[in-house]
Amino acid sequence: MFGEIYNKLLKQYGHYISDSRIKDVINKQVEIIDSSTISLFKDILKCVGRNPENGKKKGGIKLHATINVDETAPKMVWLTSAATHDHVLLSRLKHNANTIYVFDKGYNDYKAFDKFSQTDTGFVTRIKDNAAYKTLNDCKIEEHIHSGVEKDEIIEVQVKQDNNTTPLRLRKVQFYDRTLKRRFEFLTNLFEMRADLIAALSTDALKIFVK
Repeated sequence: MFGEIYNKLLKQYGHYISDSRIKDVINKQVEIIDSSTISLFKDILKCVGRNPENGKKKGGIKLHATINVDETAPKMVWLTSAATHDHVLLSRLKHNANTIYVFDKGYNDYKAFDKFSQTDTGFVTRIKDNAAYKTLNDCKIEEHIHSGVEKDEIIEVQVKQDNNTTPLRLRKVQFYDRTLKRRFEFLTNLFEMRADLIAALSTDALKIFVK
């Protein structure tokens, strides 16, 4: 109910909060995806959602949201049981060549990444620490690229489809953020965009995930 009310209000008043500066720079709409678990009344809400094999249910509600980086309020709010995995939201996204989705590594789903690539929809995320991949090519880092970019690689991962696996070609950019004093490894299907622009776009957006 609350999600429906929010989305109707946003549809009516969204044009008041739009700022197209970022879109003007890269000629694409950048949307950030995140989720948050609301634990209020979690004991009561243990009745919500699926029954896990161990018999223990996770109380609460999970709020999934997407927000345009040039706006100050989420463009979509979706409420599920707290046990719903983050990556489920990826199947609800609209695919088009004019959008880049940015999300944290909790959303890693190679099947979804394959669909993004097939529909020319851009994405940037952080690669999982235990990700299995094969490096196909080390890209040269030109002198004009920001010095924080340490590696730019073309890699291949395996996508499990039913009983088969198919290769998926992706790009991995390693970047050291001097402000956060942290090293990040980003996974993307944006092969033409400059590595430092991917890193800048990602670190600015992903600061909301870093604790």
